Amino acid sequence: MERIAPPRSGGGVRLDRIGLVVEGRPEWKSVCCALDATQGVVAYAAAAGDDVLVVHHTLIWHPVTAVRGEMSRLLRAILAAGMNLYVMHTNFDRVPAGSTIRWRRCWA
Repeated sequence: MERIAPPRSGGGVRLDRIGLVVEGRPEWKSVCCALDATQGVVAYAAAAGDDVLVVHHTLIWHPVTAVRGEMSRLLRAILAAGMNLYVMHTNFDRVPAGSTIRWRRCWA
């Protein structure tokens, strides 16, 4: 993924907000792709046994000083599933037209 859309090509978005933001299983065999990591998407990917959820919008925009509410529920579900969360935001926006990458989209 980083060969296709290098994190450094993301322009103004800080590098800690794109790429691997939640570390799960070390080996990736099944990937789910969605716009946002919502409860429904995370549940769908977890039920499918996906190793990584690739999303466009990051779950964490600001430094975390507390984990509660929606973020708590999402992180708990992602971590319980052992899933990785990988964000491709502005770096993916800059992928050259005609890229041969194919994505399996998932949503609930």
